[in-house]
Amino acid sequence: ILNKLSLTKFDKLSDDFINCGIGRDIECLTGAVSLIVTYAQEQQHFSSMYAGLCLKLANTPMEGIDAGSKKGKKFKKILLTRCQTEFETDSATKIAEATKGITNEEEIEYHANLIKKHYLGHMRFIGELYKGDLISIKIMLFCLPALLKGEDEAHLNEVDEEKVECFAKLMTV
Repeated sequence: ILNKLSLTKFDKLSDDFINCGIGRDIECLTGAVSLIVTYAQEQQHFSSMYAGLCLKLANTPMEGIDAGSKKGKKFKKILLTRCQTEFETDSATKIAEATKGITNEEEIEYHANLIKKHYLGHMRFIGELYKGDLISIKIMLFCLPALLKGEDEAHLNEVDEEKVECFAKLMTV
């Protein structure tokens, strides 16, 4: 269903996606969140649509999952955990994992560019989630400075151009 999702078919297909059984248990919901985040990263131009889908899912009661708690609370927790994990994972680590065993320079560069594109897509998705009130200002105030400072004490004053680009992407959503 996510492959067919577009702005023109959003209402019908998002309802179909919600009603296909993703809310029957935590594993299905976690898998659905993972798919949505991945699609948002890969298709930056549709990140607002995927954020809209998340907003719709957060406002939909999930029988069996949200029992006794506020509607959408478990979904938001799963979504924020996935986004935080993605945000905190270092690009260099991802590139090293993706290029393990690859010796061709062009292929290594291809994977590095793909990971950078995904990270930029993730920043845009986070911005769209913030616009939809799924991410609080408190979380944004944590993310923004984290993108501008060095990784550790030894590199505190060094600027990571990739993270500055992500900062700019997040600020322009």
